[in-house]
Amino acid sequence: MQVSSPAQGYGPPPAANVNASYPAPTPPVQNVSALWWLVPFFFGLLGGIIGYFMVKSRNPGMARKLLIFGVAWTVVLWIISYAVSSLILGSFGGG
Repeated sequence: MQVSSPAQGYGPPPAANVNASYPAPTPPVQNVSALWWLVPFFFGLLGGIIGYFMVKSRNPGMARKLLIFGVAWTVVLWIISYAVSSLILGSFGGG
C-alpha cells in the first residue's frame, strides 16, 4: 500500500514580506527649544557640534541643521574677518 503525500495548496499561504509596503516606524520627534540656535551662533563650529550631540536623540533633523549652521556660520565669519582685516591692513600699507 502506498501513502500519498498531501496535496499542494492546503494550509496557510507562504509568508510574504509584510514590511515591503510599509516604512519602518520612526520614533516621534520631540520639540526642542529654539534657543539651541544661539549655541552655534555664539560658538560657531564648536557650538554646532555641541548642539548636534545634545539634540540628536530628541530631534535628529534639527540636530543636523544645527551642525550645518555651525559650519556655515564659521565659514561666514572667517570670510568677513579676512575681508575686514584686508581693508584695514590695506589702508595702512605704504603702496
